[in-house]
Amino acid sequence: MGLIVWGEGRELENFIFELETYHKDVEIECIATTGDYYFLNRYNVKREGEFPVRKIMSFEHKIAIAVSDAEYPARKKKLEVIGYREFDDFIGYRMFNKKICVINANCYMSFIKKFLNENADFRREYGIYPLPPIHENKLGYIGDNILAHADVFIHQNIKEDNVFGEKFSDEYTFSRLRNSCRRICIPNFVGALEGFYPTVTGQMYNNVFGAPMCFDDWLIDEAYNMYNGNVENIKFYLEHYRFDEDEIIKKFNAMVDKWRAREERWDVKIVDFILENFQNINLFEDISHPAECLQHEICRRLIALLGCEDTNRSTHYHMGCCMEIFMWPQVKDILGIKWHKEQIRLYTKDYCYHDGQPINFDQYLTEYIWRVFGNR
Repeated sequence: MGLIVWGEGRELENFIFELETYHKDVEIECIATTGDYYFLNRYNVKREGEFPVRKIMSFEHKIAIAVSDAEYPARKKKLEVIGYREFDDFIGYRMFNKKICVINANCYMSFIKKFLNENADFRREYGIYPLPPIHENKLGYIGDNILAHADVFIHQNIKEDNVFGEKFSDEYTFSRLRNSCRRICIPNFVGALEGFYPTVTGQMYNNVFGAPMCFDDWLIDEAYNMYNGNVENIKFYLEHYRFDEDEIIKKFNAMVDKWRAREERWDVKIVDFILENFQNINLFEDISHPAECLQHEICRRLIALLGCEDTNRSTHYHMGCCMEIFMWPQVKDILGIKWHKEQIRLYTKDYCYHDGQPINFDQYLTEYIWRVFGNR
């Protein structure tokens, strides 16, 4: 069976290199593209205007779609409209001749996908299906056909009554997986880091574009109302606020108990690493998100479970978290935390009002007051 490659950009170049280097037995029937690539003179070329048309592209050929993950759904839809079947007649290029990995997770997914895709051992054996994170999935579900073809299913433990719908839950997705599909549960800290941020509530404020910008903080609110918005007095109050030490320790212990209860369902164990390192290393960004160091360790333990060597080079695997906040220095003192951070949101773009740049505490406080109290 010949292979038709429909693609663009570096994804197309990468895939052709892979085919010519590692899959020389694969017969490339033709390449369909709008681009102009140096290797096209070696192949039969179909331009976009000629593809996809059933009378030209028969079901005798497998189609590999070599485009970005963001572009893949549109290409997939075009083929399905005229009767092609995913996995039977076409497949994403990352999954060609490989085991299929499906990831069901929230914003943690971006970090995990990048780490796995840059791991040589993993990439030789697995291809990740191009799903968006749960909170960006506009369909509200993962297709049953996708779940049925998964060889490994990496997921967070997701309850049936989660806010995004029961079709993302373990109860639903597990029932659509093959018995042979390997299931790996990764850590989930959503709403489980309040012991580090005792003044933050779950309420979020968005910027004008609807992007999350900051959590409601009752201590800042209290200071603002007490000093009628005088910034210098607010800062003095915040810097000298005395937290109840016993209450902070109680909240911390309750948080750790919550981690341990959750970890019983995780295949990637990580609580030991946190307790050994949280005082010396910045491991969290807000009440729900791990920082880069912790995410990296989670991925290292995940890759080991998959039987792959940790070949990843030293690089930044960050989520660009838009909700990163400062930990109060008084809380850090009570918990014996020694690391210091002058700025937050080092890798975030377009979320804060300082031209998308990292911000210090004074800038964070200015943005918070402007956004939360500006219209009052």
